Amino acid sequence: MEDISFSVPLEVAVANMSRLVRKLPKMLEGLPQSRSLHCSSSLRTTFSPTNAVLEKPHQSKFINYVCVAMAVGTGISAGAWLSKNIASFLEENELFVPSDDDDDF
Repeated sequence: MEDISFSVPLEVAVANMSRLVRKLPKMLEGLPQSRSLHCSSSLRTTFSPTNAVLEKPHQSKFINYVCVAMAVGTGISAGAWLSKNIASFLEENELFVPSDDDDDF
């Protein structure tokens, strides 16, 4: 048995695939809502009007994640310190004194 293979240039295959992907949201519009696929805006923003693939989007740098972690850590630490001081103030002034009966589970 003879193996038959068709070779398509890579540029033609990529162009055909990009055209199909761009037409996908329009083709899915007629389907019922429960059976349709969710096509996000990222599908429409991947290709330019000339069917060229757009450049890679901006990614956050590691330092941004470090800054967020420091801000969250500072907020949690400040909240814990403040609540500890308020609890000790309330206990010193006998505005709130925890009883031993509160420890029952």
